[in-house]
Amino acid sequence: MARTEQEIRELYSSRHDAITKCYYSDPKYFIGGLPAFQVVHEKNWRDMEADLIAEGYQKPPEPPGPSIDDRLRALELAVEGLKKLEPTAYPIE
Repeated sequence: MARTEQEIRELYSSRHDAITKCYYSDPKYFIGGLPAFQVVHEKNWRDMEADLIAEGYQKPPEPPGPSIDDRLRALELAVEGLKKLEPTAYPIE
């Protein structure tokens, strides 16, 4: 069942409000205290992002670091540099 972006955001926003209200009105629900609350809180937003990606409303985040194209170009430059080196006095057999 396809959901609109607004429906997804409203669902997770209401979950966020419930989690927050639960913690601040009676913290005993979170046995681990604030760290447990933070884990549940962060998971809510990660789940929302995953749903938005699954429904096609957001693109997956780019992995950290250089792109595949940048790494490939760097490798090609390194190979070109190696090709220009003088042959060694000790050939590899």
